[in-house]
Order: sequence, then C-alpha cells, then structure tokens
Amino acid sequence: MSNFDSPIIYLITLTLLFVICLIITFKRQRSIEMPDKFLMLYFWSFFYTILIAFIFVFGFGKYFPHLFRTAHISAALGMPFSYFYIRQTLFPGKLKYTDLLHLLPALIFVVDYLPVFMLTADEKISLAEHMNGTQMRLILNDGLFMPAYGHIIIRYSLIILYFTAQVILIRRSTSANSNLIIKENPPLWKWLKLLTGTQFIIFIGPLISSFVGNNNLIVVFLNLSAILVAIVQCYFLVSHPSILYGLIENDAELVIDAPRSTITKKPNPPAPANQYSSELLDEVGKSVERHLQSQKPFLKARYGIQDLARETGISVHKISAYINQRHQMNFFNYINQLRINAFLDKIASNEQEQKTLEALAGECGFQGRSTFIRAFKKETGKTPSEYLANSLQKVDDQPIL
Repeated sequence: MSNFDSPIIYLITLTLLFVICLIITFKRQRSIEMPDKFLMLYFWSFFYTILIAFIFVFGFGKYFPHLFRTAHISAALGMPFSYFYIRQTLFPGKLKYTDLLHLLPALIFVVDYLPVFMLTADEKISLAEHMNGTQMRLILNDGLFMPAYGHIIIRYSLIILYFTAQVILIRRSTSANSNLIIKENPPLWKWLKLLTGTQFIIFIGPLISSFVGNNNLIVVFLNLSAILVAIVQCYFLVSHPSILYGLIENDAELVIDAPRSTITKKPNPPAPANQYSSELLDEVGKSVERHLQSQKPFLKARYGIQDLARETGISVHKISAYINQRHQMNFFNYINQLRINAFLDKIASNEQEQKTLEALAGECGFQGRSTFIRAFKKETGKTPSEYLANSLQKVDDQPIL
C-alpha cells in the first residue's frame, strides 16, 4: 500500500461509479440501445476494476480470494467498450465478427493466468499476501508465458491506441458533418469529448513516471489517474442527466419572453445547403421516409434521431441535414408533425369515441399532455378540443340527402 492509498477516496469513487452504473442499467426512460449498452459495460468494467483494487489493496482479499487478478480482465475490456460506445454514437451500424478481435487482450490474459485462476482459495490468499503493491498492480509475473511487465505494457499501449482511435472518430465527425451533432445534442457532444479527454490522464501519468524508473511512483500515478478520471466522468454525468437517462435533448433554444413571462422556442438555423450533395440527400430522404412510413417508429415515446440512425444505418448527421434542408425544421418538430398526422388519422377514424384524447396522443408517441397540446396547436392552429369541436360542427352542418 502506498502513502496515496486512501480508503475514503476509494469508497467515494466506488460509490459514484456504482450509482452511475445503476442509473444507466435500470433507470433509463427508454430501451437501452447499442451505444448505451457499451456505455453501461464501460462503467461496470471501470467500477469492477477499482472495486477489486480496493479489496486487495486494503486487505479484504482473504474474504474474496477467487477475485484475485480478475480486475485485469475488466481493465482490458474498458477501453474497447468506450471505443464502441463512441463509434456507435457517432456512426451507428451493425457490429461485425471482426469486432471480436477487440476482446483478444482480455482473452490472452485469461489464458496466461488460467493456472492461477484454478488455484484453491487458500493458495490464492497465500499468493496475494506475499505481494507488495507493485507486484499486485504492476509486475504480473505469475502467469504462464507473459514476462513480468508484459500485460501492463500491452494494456497501456492499447489505451493509447483506443484513445487515438476515439480522437479520430470525433475529429472525423466534426470535420465531415459541420458540427451537426452539436445542434442535435450539445451535452452528448461535450460528453464524448470529455470521455475521451479524461482517458488521456489514465496513461499520460504512468507513461511519464515510467521514464523515471521508479515502480512506486508508477503505482501512485496508476491509482491517482484512475480515481481522478472516474470522479470527473461521474460528476459530468450527474450534472447532465439527459445523458444518464438516455434522453436526446431538443435542438431548439429556449427563449424567455420577458414582457409576457412565457417561454417560446427558437429553432436553430438549418444546416448549410452545400453540406451534402442533392443526390445524397435524395437517397437519404427515400430511406428515411420509407422507414418512417412503413414501420412508424415515431409512435414510440422518446423516439430520437439516434434511434432512426441505428434502424436505417444512416448517420445522425446525414439524417439531420436532410430534415433541416428539405423540410426546413429540426428533427423533433419533424417527428412531432408525423405524430400529429397519426393522431388526426385516429380522429378521422372516430377512435376518440372509445378513448380519451390524451390516450390517443400517448399511442402516437406523446408522453405529456402539455407537449402534445403545444405541438398540435403549432401544427393546426387549434387545440385538440377546438379542432375536434370544429370537426363535429362541420359534420352537423352537412345537409342530409
């Protein structure tokens, strides 16, 4: 144990990570999509890695002997999960069989340490008790074939590679799509950059200290960097619940009208007309319109642009550009328009005779009464009740033949 090992700091970090893990896993307000699954796996692996470190650093390993060395498995999986989360968020698509190669480092570690994992509880306790902090977290020389620092070198080399790959994804997204994701979901965009930026801390401290040649100093940086990154990431997510709960924020600005003390919405300007070719937007439009009309996924509550991107295999930015340039509105207004049309179809079929208007609105994807009324009045110029009363009046005024 080093002088920088504090059980209080570990417990605070573990508590934050555990809360984040529980929220992402159980408290999301819509079904967990592919990117969210990888975010969930990333935080569970982060939590498990620090938890096992806490158990064995502070002498609790004798109560959980079979967890010995398992933290290195979760540590090898954390960065691949982070990479897939960012990749699926920015460029949704189906996973390939070749993506399984990202699990290879963790598999190599399991194979190398298989004899250790097969030891009895007493043998693992004895092995752990005879290790100091450096041997426990750095040397890793009790496997089958890997040299003393082999696994640590592999792990931090991979962290650097995954960090670089994530930076490339973010830069590619920014340069290729004129920052449309910033307009669609600014907190998410900030989170992707913060997630990647904080991971720089994970390897830069140990990397610099390794040139000094002091193992104790390297261990200190290993501990401090992981804990610092965990705290910063957890704090950002707690302060941005839209990411934690899987919500996609509206890309319209809230503007307060002071004289009337009301809140109105000012839509963002459309994307540049020359961002994508007309032919490309035509193809995007055909795919998007066909999917929306045939599957009607907008009838689901909290249906977002990332859901549409995942289902069609078209990037968020191309869909956003198509809607902005061809329909002169943002994604949420476009989806609400489709929902209102679906509601009007139900009214035309006299479904309001068996159900309340609020129930019909819920079937069309609206979650709140006020949101539905606001969207309906924006589209038709009337409230739902006014529209229905007017429709009934027209029917009563028709001459009887």
